[in-house]
Amino acid sequence: MTRTIAALTDADEYLIHQTANTFAAVAEPDHSWTEKVWITLHKKDGSMQASFGLGKYTNRNIMDGFAGVQIGTQQRTIRASRILRPQVNVTSVGPLSYEIIEPYRKIRLSVAENEAQPIKFDLLWTSDMPAFFENRDRVVNNGRLSSDVVRYHQSGTITGWIEVEGTRHEVKPDEWVGFRDRSWGIREHVGNELTDLPTGTSVSSAKTSHDYHFNWFVSELVRPDGSKYDLAYYFRESRRGLDYFSGQINEQRDGSQQPIMQVYPELTYRKSDHGVLGGKIYVMMRGDGRNTIERVFEIEALNPEM
Repeated sequence: MTRTIAALTDADEYLIHQTANTFAAVAEPDHSWTEKVWITLHKKDGSMQASFGLGKYTNRNIMDGFAGVQIGTQQRTIRASRILRPQVNVTSVGPLSYEIIEPYRKIRLSVAENEAQPIKFDLLWTSDMPAFFENRDRVVNNGRLSSDVVRYHQSGTITGWIEVEGTRHEVKPDEWVGFRDRSWGIREHVGNELTDLPTGTSVSSAKTSHDYHFNWFVSELVRPDGSKYDLAYYFRESRRGLDYFSGQINEQRDGSQQPIMQVYPELTYRKSDHGVLGGKIYVMMRGDGRNTIERVFEIEALNPEM
């Protein structure tokens, strides 16, 4: 008998189904369907940074992930991959583990002892701002829906420890900040491009020239009165024009979003590793009637020589 129902998972115990299948399957058959976790954490003085990510490729039966620690310009990275099933609900791969302690509030990230790199950590991320949606990322390329992604981001503080080559660094919430990103849907650049397509019609064909420009920016800004807000934008553009744009100023105090019409980043980058050295971001926002408002944000690298 041909199976038409996927295996049961823990989530299927709850009354939250939205398709006539179990949570082990997604509604889309596209192999590029992906659900991702990404988080970047850094010390406010710029002396250390850590990162973590997971990717669940339900229709490819794969779970993969990465974690890294950067001190100055030295970066150490761990990558891991496993077959997804039957551990569909397990958000860990190899030495990497991601645990939701309290939804939208507390997340535990850990890297266990491993043979790949002399790094490990055990960190608790705690939100200090609401989760904010970005615009739906929906793109049709040569008649095919190549991107249909829902994404949100959220800032928070970090506590715990990071160990590098046997030296343990304490992570204190008043010294660290972290941004996390959650997204799911059909994505571009998942797996190898098909080889039987006409020349110039693949998803990546428009992104191979020097004219292609991608920029994603999130921030946590603090006013003199202590209130926080977030400047966030994401755009992709090429010779054919703007492929995607999302921009907002997000407020901590009431959870509101002010849409951005357009951004014009004028940033300089270090040639060796493309690290941002500084510059300005010009933000155009809607004013009263036909008026627009320009806001200018200045960017300065904490350690430009590192």
